[in-house]
Amino acid sequence: MRAGHVLLGICLILRAALWTAGGLTAAIFATTLVPSDTPATLYSVKEFDEYLGWDEGKGTGNSSVTPAFDIVSATVLRSGENYPWTTDTHSFLPFIPVSKDFRGNYTFVTESYSSNLDCTIATEEDLVKIKGVSLDLEEGDDLDSAQIRFGFKHEGCDVNKWFTLTNNTLQYARTWSTDCGLSSGRARFGMFSGSYNATERFHLSNLTVVTCQPLIYKSNVTLEMSFLNDTATPKVIKFSESSRQQLWPFFISRWLRDIPRYSLFDPTIYNDMDTFSRLVIGHASREATLDTLPDKQKIGNSFNVIFASLFANFMTLEGYSSAQSREVTGTMSRLRLRLFVVKSAATATVVILAVTFVTTVILALHLHRNRHITSLYMDLLLGTAILLRNGGSSGLDSYLNDRVISNNAPSLGTYGTNLVEAEKRKSDVKSREVWVEGTPRTLHIKWP
Repeated sequence: MRAGHVLLGICLILRAALWTAGGLTAAIFATTLVPSDTPATLYSVKEFDEYLGWDEGKGTGNSSVTPAFDIVSATVLRSGENYPWTTDTHSFLPFIPVSKDFRGNYTFVTESYSSNLDCTIATEEDLVKIKGVSLDLEEGDDLDSAQIRFGFKHEGCDVNKWFTLTNNTLQYARTWSTDCGLSSGRARFGMFSGSYNATERFHLSNLTVVTCQPLIYKSNVTLEMSFLNDTATPKVIKFSESSRQQLWPFFISRWLRDIPRYSLFDPTIYNDMDTFSRLVIGHASREATLDTLPDKQKIGNSFNVIFASLFANFMTLEGYSSAQSREVTGTMSRLRLRLFVVKSAATATVVILAVTFVTTVILALHLHRNRHITSLYMDLLLGTAILLRNGGSSGLDSYLNDRVISNNAPSLGTYGTNLVEAEKRKSDVKSREVWVEGTPRTLHIKWP
């Protein structure tokens, strides 16, 4: 009996192991999205045009900066999404995928255009030292009008600018530009700011003057773009410059002279600011209102940021004209489902199945070698059922008469008739319905 209990325990353990293996089997395989790279071709019908479409009847004088100002306000100051083919610092020559199934990320080589400023930031003390500022008063004026003049030399370029100050204007932030010789960098672009104060020497407190030399660059870049719903509004993912050269496009001088002329009049604000300087002060102060002028370092940093973004967006909007189609070869990366094997789950499943197989083989060999004892156990189970029968049992007596009493086979040894072997020899062994019911348990056998 002890051996039977051991065998039963082994079978229960194997059953639990197989249940566990069934759950682990579902976890063996996993799918995930991974990038897949394939060659791709893109084409462009645009090229950089330093004359801004002069041969198409447009040109510098007809290329407004207002749309670029609006984009800078939305992106740099309000954290909106960048315009297609543009970042806060660079404009990229646009290309379009050739394939109709264009969705994906494309990496290819193209041109980019950007700008930088080499700036000097001066305070009132700095200007006084070089005698670069003066004030002319107008006598008998109810507005206490005065004219502040800036005159100094910046790295070989002469700067001479003047602005009118009155007591009905609280703050000033005005952009200016001036032309220079070739040896001194062609142009200077700058801004002065301050708060009106009639008691100050120059009628301004916190006077700051920013003077910059614009630097324009053309670069070869490796660009990664994401094309989602259409080819008109892709998004820049990342880029890297491989080479860069400085240039001075034909339109730049006129463009710099025009920027200070863009202004939005607001009758409720007592500030004198053009559009560019308003963006600079707003970016430097990080406030929606322009009630307080930030310090000179913040103004200088924001001046560079706004200029770079304005140039990049203007280039994307106006700097590329129609050209013959040309193609570039790059790579297209798209997320695809990939099947992975989970090593831990696969290993556990294989181990369980291997142990189950080995144990099953050993168990089968054991049962085969001890089949005579197993047959006796089966006789014992049948005998127990016979002993437990009562008057409520049905069909058992007729079964015994048919299987035992009518079996006149000679004795098979000490243990008598082997009912299991006798049952195997019957062709209708599977046609009997056997069940137990009631309390105490009652055995029933139904004949067909």
